[in-house]
Amino acid sequence: MMTCPGPADSLGAVRGVLGSVDCQVEGYARAAYLALSGPQSFFPAALTSLLVIYVALIGFRMMFGIGQVRVADAPMIALKIGIVLSLVFNWSLFETLVFNLATDAPYEVAQVVAQPLRTGGSTLAADPLTGLQALYDEIGTDAEDLGHKAGPNPVLLQGGEALASQKLWTAQATLFLSTAGVLAMAMIAVGILTALGPVFIAAALLGETAGLFWGWLRALVGVALVPMLCWTTTLILLATAEPWALDLANGRSGGHIRLATVDTLSLIIFVFAAAQAALTAACLAIAGGLGLARRTSAARDRSTAPAAAPTIDPGPMSRAERLALTIGAPGAARRRGAEAASLRIDAGTGAASAAGTTTGAGRGGPAEGGGGGPLAGDAYWRNAHLRSGSSATARKTRRRS
Repeated sequence: MMTCPGPADSLGAVRGVLGSVDCQVEGYARAAYLALSGPQSFFPAALTSLLVIYVALIGFRMMFGIGQVRVADAPMIALKIGIVLSLVFNWSLFETLVFNLATDAPYEVAQVVAQPLRTGGSTLAADPLTGLQALYDEIGTDAEDLGHKAGPNPVLLQGGEALASQKLWTAQATLFLSTAGVLAMAMIAVGILTALGPVFIAAALLGETAGLFWGWLRALVGVALVPMLCWTTTLILLATAEPWALDLANGRSGGHIRLATVDTLSLIIFVFAAAQAALTAACLAIAGGLGLARRTSAARDRSTAPAAAPTIDPGPMSRAERLALTIGAPGAARRRGAEAASLRIDAGTGAASAAGTTTGAGRGGPAEGGGGGPLAGDAYWRNAHLRSGSSATARKTRRRS
């Protein structure tokens, strides 16, 4: 069993929290994965049943030509099943591809990006963990020293050492929460998401449950990006706050801490804490931009949604059939629309108008507002009264037709 550091092994609040959380999360993720995928769990039997149903449905659709599944898709389907089974029942592969990638990769990227800060002459930024612990301890020591100088009954409203001590205590707590606290919360979230990873990876088999997998993947990417941005911001904070921390240390050694330095250092920490909060929200927004789930669901909707109108492929038709389809279908539709409209004859002008929307179908000309010209098959449907201008000719035309 893994032994995690305790109070006796702690080298400060920052080191103690990060070391203990990291150790406990790694042990929990491993134990939870093995318990979920072990023989005593219900999950292997449930996944086996799901695979049987999945393969049976695919075979049924291939046999009867239902949906968009084709025989050519069989290799990709087999590959997907193999990947799911490998990640669900093999901890070594899952640890390498999922857990280590989510926990270690962000720190490696942050280390590369922050290399100029680490080699730029800053002592605290050269070793971020040690520098963060040193800054945390320095602020606490200075706050305690100012508290002793404020006397036994300090009044914060009067300012002076009492108010400066309170500012430093608040800045120390804010520093911890915005750096080590954010990192610890990201570790815990990654550990829980990876521990439940087999359930969501298995959900990727079916199109109806694939959204759960993509939602889990977005959440995992979001919490994995948090440490990367958090460490980068912490390095910038250490490089920025180092001169003010040195001034506080020198003032405490000389017996006089400048209150202006306390105010400036406190404000610097508060500003970087706000930046950490904004970057945490930005990580979740970036992870939400992973659009694979939307494209997958859109493709699934197109494959499963019934067609509004069947389309006719004129490829295998003969030339006569294509000509009949071109001439007859538009003309019949236009004739049905013209017959449905009630014509009104104006005896004075001989103009004909439909009761609803005026169309050019009965005149063999372009429809008003439709923008289309006369179609093939409409030439014989003519209203002679439009040319003669007499109602008698219109009646004779209707009797002949």
